[in-house]
Amino acid sequence: LHFPMCLCLPGFASANCSECAGGFYGPTCQKCDCDAHGKCNEGRGGDGRCWCEFWWSGKRCDYNYKPLVQQIGCALGTLVLVGVVAALKMRKPRSSSDERQPLVQGSGDELYTAEP
Repeated sequence: LHFPMCLCLPGFASANCSECAGGFYGPTCQKCDCDAHGKCNEGRGGDGRCWCEFWWSGKRCDYNYKPLVQQIGCALGTLVLVGVVAALKMRKPRSSSDERQPLVQGSGDELYTAEP
């Protein structure tokens, strides 16, 4: 016996055209709209949502957020560096006259100030 193949409408596939073709989803086999960095939740039971590769986001997986993360990292690194430099510049430098001074003048058993 020979059974003729069905000629399916666009978006449908299988011997009797009851399934969605690859890249199509839902009961009416609508075309998926994912970017190249996303994988569509396809098939008759699929909802067409895009599952994005790492570093990609957005409804269609068309937004690469890696450059943004790198810029934030650089900005935070710069702020830390600026803070360290500012703290070092604000620190009082020690001079030779900053020797420990006795708290109480006495006969040799003096109490000294703590080191800065």
